[in-house]
Amino acid sequence: MDIELIEIIDFISKHPPFSLLPAATRESLPAHMEISYARRGQVILHVGHENQTLYIIRSGAVEVHSPDDELLQRLGEGDLFGAQAILQGGRVHNHVTAIEDSLLYRLSKEAFDRLCREEKLFADYFVPFCPTTDPRRHKPHPHLH
Repeated sequence: MDIELIEIIDFISKHPPFSLLPAATRESLPAHMEISYARRGQVILHVGHENQTLYIIRSGAVEVHSPDDELLQRLGEGDLFGAQAILQGGRVHNHVTAIEDSLLYRLSKEAFDRLCREEKLFADYFVPFCPTTDPRRHKPHPHLH
């Protein structure tokens, strides 16, 4: 196996929800990922735009701002963003901007959806991002609080 693929597998294996997946599933994920680079100051996700990607921060940092420019979160290595848009129809609700040069792993919506269908612990991790009308919203996994 290529050293770059091993590094990706090792990295995601240390961070939930990927750490909750069986080893064989984690080992198959790099084939469904792309790597991208965001320079400091680059807006990665724009409010109202379409997003079909789960982003995993490999290095660097981003800020999540509301449409009114209120700082909601600062995210760094191992953190995720983009799930809310995927789970709520694809529309981005908050701006995400790189505050440091950042290396990002990008998991496609298709791969994300497949993991949610096939891996209950993975799906349960994202229950807080489901619309309030989604039946999963009221059934979080007891070990993921």
